[in-house]
Amino acid sequence: EGTNKGDMEVMDVLEFMAKSLKKDFPFVNIFHPLKSDFKNMTSFIENKMSSVCNSKLKSGCGLTLTSKLKLEGEVKTLILNLRKLLEEQTIDTIKVMNIQKTFKYLKQNIDLSVIQAAVLESKDLIEGFVKDLQNWVESEIKLGIGTSN
Repeated sequence: EGTNKGDMEVMDVLEFMAKSLKKDFPFVNIFHPLKSDFKNMTSFIENKMSSVCNSKLKSGCGLTLTSKLKLEGEVKTLILNLRKLLEEQTIDTIKVMNIQKTFKYLKQNIDLSVIQAAVLESKDLIEGFVKDLQNWVESEIKLGIGTSN
């Protein structure tokens, strides 16, 4: 009695965390980011996750300020890694696709302005790279056509 839907959703999250700890699932490890295996946790979470209806929980993801700052730093690192990969002589497409996949996941599940801005930046970087590559291919084709005459 006296609880609202938001309180019930928070209670659901807390119960989920308690069950995760009992079953030794990695969901709660996010509170110890330096000790977490993010690849393992990400794949595990993707298989177990359902959407949150409460807009407060979705927009803040229940993260502390420290966790938000850590996530921001990781997202900025991803952007820097993406830039570096796209500037290399030989592009490691697997790494680029993994970064794209991560940003897609973040866009769908974390409604923080910093995350959404990084998602747009990653999209712009890749689209710019593809456009530059297309222009290069077109110029090479024109050069090849011009020399064959």
